[in-house]
Amino acid sequence: MSYKDQQNLLDLMLQNTNINASKNESDVAAHFKNSLTDSSHPPVVGMRWFMSSKIHKATVTEADVSYIGSITIDELLMEKSGILPGEKVMIVSNTNGARLETYTIPGKRESGTICINGAAAHLIKVGHEIIIIGFQLSAKTLEPKAILVDENNQFVRYL
Repeated sequence: MSYKDQQNLLDLMLQNTNINASKNESDVAAHFKNSLTDSSHPPVVGMRWFMSSKIHKATVTEADVSYIGSITIDELLMEKSGILPGEKVMIVSNTNGARLETYTIPGKRESGTICINGAAAHLIKVGHEIIIIGFQLSAKTLEPKAILVDENNQFVRYL
C-alpha cells in the first residue's frame, strides 16, 4: 500500500470512528503518519474484533470425533443468535475450561442439537455446558445478539 493510500485510509478511519476535528484527531493522525516512516511508532489499528453473537449455557448433545470438524447447532438457535452457517466461532466449555475455534453447520431446526465434531470432541464432551461466541471485525463497537438457552437447548430469552 502506498503512502498516499495509507493517508486516505487514515482519513476514512477517522470518518468511521466519528473523531471530531480536535487535538485528539491530530494526535491520532500524527501517530499514524509517524508509524508509516518510523518503526518506533506502532501502527494505528482501525479495526477490532467485537463479539457479535452468543449462545449462552448450551449443553452438548453429541460429540463425533470421526466427523471432519465443526460444530452443528440447531438452526433456530443460529438464527436467533445471528450466527451464520460456516461462520468461525469460539467454543468455551464452562465444564472444563476448554476453548477452541471452529466453524458452524446448521442442525435440525428446533431439535436442540449441539454437536461437537472432529478433534474438538476430544476436548468438549456430551453433557458439557458451553458458550458459543461469534465475532465480527469492525471499526465501531457492535450491539451483539446474545441468547440464553435452557438445559434442552431451547431458546429462553435474549440477553
